[in-house]
Amino acid sequence: MVERIKNTFSLDVRSLALMRICISLVLIADIFIRWTDLSVFYSDEGIMPRDLLFNMLWPYGKFSLHVLSGSVIWECFLFFVALVVAFFLLFGYKTRLSTIVSWILLLSIQNRNPMILQSGDDLLRMILFWGIFLPWNKAYSIDKFRDPDLVYGTKSNYFGAASAAYILQIVLVYIVTALLKDSEEWRTDYTASYYALSLDQMILPLGKLIYPYPTLLKVLTYIVWHIEMYVPLLLFIPAGQKYFRLIVFILLAGINIGFGSMLFVGLFFLISLASLIGLLPGETIDFLEKKMFRIKRMFKSKEQKKEEGDFSVLKIIFTRDEFFIAKEAILVFFIWYSLLWNMGTVPAIGYGVSESLHPLGYMLRLDQYWGMFAPRVFKDDGWFIYEAKDSQGNSFDIREGKGPINYGKPANIVALYKNDRWRKYGENILAIDNSYLRPFYCKYLIHQYNLAHPYKPISGLKIIYMKEFTAPDYAHVEPEKVVLCECNEP
Repeated sequence: MVERIKNTFSLDVRSLALMRICISLVLIADIFIRWTDLSVFYSDEGIMPRDLLFNMLWPYGKFSLHVLSGSVIWECFLFFVALVVAFFLLFGYKTRLSTIVSWILLLSIQNRNPMILQSGDDLLRMILFWGIFLPWNKAYSIDKFRDPDLVYGTKSNYFGAASAAYILQIVLVYIVTALLKDSEEWRTDYTASYYALSLDQMILPLGKLIYPYPTLLKVLTYIVWHIEMYVPLLLFIPAGQKYFRLIVFILLAGINIGFGSMLFVGLFFLISLASLIGLLPGETIDFLEKKMFRIKRMFKSKEQKKEEGDFSVLKIIFTRDEFFIAKEAILVFFIWYSLLWNMGTVPAIGYGVSESLHPLGYMLRLDQYWGMFAPRVFKDDGWFIYEAKDSQGNSFDIREGKGPINYGKPANIVALYKNDRWRKYGENILAIDNSYLRPFYCKYLIHQYNLAHPYKPISGLKIIYMKEFTAPDYAHVEPEKVVLCECNEP
C-alpha cells in the first residue's frame, strides 16, 4: 500500500527543475508585460488608486508591498527586485529563498490590481507556493553545482507532502473547471466552442479558420470537457505511471496549446504548460537528455555518484537541510485547506472552507477559482469607443484622434488591446457590480489625453460599448450602443 502511494505521488527532480525553469521564464515575461503598464495599473496616478483598492477590493487578510506607496518610483523598485529574483530562480541560485521572495512579490502585484487578473494568475501563484516546498533545485541549477551533496541520478525521485500537493493541484485545476462547466453548452448541446470562438475580442486567426464548422466545434467541446474531467484521474493509478503521466501531459498540454493558438488568453496557456512539466516521468527526461539536450550528468560530480537513489520523505525527515515532520504536517494542512477551498467553489458540492478561515486564504492567496468559460461562455461581445469633444464642439474617438466617429465593427478587435490585461480590465468594467470603476477609468483617459495634447484639450468623455450579443447558430445581431460612463475633466 505504501509503495503504491509512493509511486502515485513521486516526482522526478529533473522534471521539477525543468518546471522551475519554465515557470521562471513565464514569471519574467509576466513582469516585463506588467512593467509596460506600471503607472496606469499599479500607481495612484492610474486607474486603481489605493483608496479605491482599499474601499472596494481589499478583503481582510490581504497584504501587498505595492500598497506601501503609490509612487511610480516605488513600483519600479519592486518590479526591478522581482525581475532580479526571477532570474535567480531561473538559474537555481539560492532557490528556496528565491522562490519565497518571488511568491511574495507575485502576491503583492496580484493584490495591487485584481481587476486585471485571470485564472492563469491563480495557477502561477499556486505553483510558486508549492514550489517553496519542492526540491526543484536538485538539477539544472547553480545550487546543485555548488553543492555536490544534492541528490541526482536516474532514480532521483522525490516523495513527500509537497509532491502530493503539486499533483493534487494539477488535478483540481482541471476537474474543478469541468465541474463548474455545468451548462447545456458544455454538457448537452456542446456549443461552448462556438460561443468562445464567436468572441471577436478573443479570437485569433486559427480560431477564425475553424469557426465556420459547427460539427467540428461540437466535437472539440466534447473532447475538451471530457479531457478536463477524466484524464487527470489517470494520475492516481499507481501502476504504469510512466505511461499515464505522459498521456496526461500530452492531452492536457494539447488542449492548452489549442486555447493559446485560437484565443487571445495572454500568458494563460504558457503558465498551464509550464505547470504540467513537473509531471514528466523520469524515463521521458532520460530520453530528452540523451537525444535532445545531451546534458545528462552535466553537473554531476564524483562525490555525488555514491548518493544516487530514491529521494523519499523517509530520507528527508532525517536530512538536516530538508523538511522535518512538522513541515510535512503543515503541508498536509495546506493541502486540506486548498482542497476544501476548491470544493467550496463548486455549487453542486456546497461545502468548503469555513468563513472564519477565509482570511488565511487571502493572506497566503490559497484562494483559487478555476471558472474558465464556466458555467457558460461570456456572450456580451463587442468593442469600446471613447467619444470626446474638442473646444470647437467636434466629436471624435480619442483612440483615433479624429472624427467623424466610426461606430462600425473594427476589422480586428483583438488588435485594439495592448495586451490581455487590458482586455480583462475591459471585460470586468462591463459588469454592473464593477460600475464604480468606470469614472476612474474615464477621468484617467481625459487626463492622459490632455497631457499628450495640451493645445487641443478635451473637457469630457463618453465611454461607449458597442455590445454585440452572441446568438446561437451564427445568427446576426445588430450591435447595441451602451454608454457606460460620461465624465468631465475634474
